[in-house]
Amino acid sequence: MDQLTGKADIYINGAYFDSTMDGASITGLAGIENTPVMNSRGQTAGYISKPIPGTIKASFLHGPDFDIGVFTLPGISLVFACDNGVNYLMAPGIFAKEDGLDSSKGALPITFNGDIVRI
Repeated sequence: MDQLTGKADIYINGAYFDSTMDGASITGLAGIENTPVMNSRGQTAGYISKPIPGTIKASFLHGPDFDIGVFTLPGISLVFACDNGVNYLMAPGIFAKEDGLDSSKGALPITFNGDIVRI
């Protein structure tokens, strides 16, 4: 039986950054989103396709050496390394937003956008 992804490590510009065990997420692997279009009879007549960016979200541990400036540099590369050996690269990665420091978890959730390829 094959191992399914249970967790992922995040590398930014080749360096590992501690993230929480809550998990990281990656979306937009296909790069497109299809929306069905209904006709006057309520039947699907076709679809409209639009490109969507890849998104990586992770909650990074906020220790004394944490520097958010590393995450906001333009054109960073991110590797989403799954524990089953499957890896994805986002390059260039764009810092999208941070969702506020959660002091009860010691973590800062951060979102990145960009093109994703399997490596």
